[in-house]
Amino acid sequence: MPARPNEAAPAHADPRLAHPLPIDGSELILVRHGQSTADAQGIGQGRSDWPLSELGRLQAEATGRRLAQLGGIAAVYTSPLTRAAATAQAIAAPLGLAPVP
Repeated sequence: MPARPNEAAPAHADPRLAHPLPIDGSELILVRHGQSTADAQGIGQGRSDWPLSELGRLQAEATGRRLAQLGGIAAVYTSPLTRAAATAQAIAAPLGLAPVP
């Protein structure tokens, strides 16, 4: 069980995870990439570099609009995979940000 910000990690915890999260109100929002063309075909993709499907592009754009409504997003980070980078770009655009690879 992870430690709360003001609690010490349990003795059995992985020491790399013992550092508490910041207590300044920061949040980390994780977003999976939109549907890829492999997803649409039922193909497991792993680290293979598949692009977003049209539905995946629409999903990413909708996510960007929703996050823009929430406000307070300081950065968008992405992996180098095409589907992840395209999702990050679609999310970052309405926020006025550029994705960070």
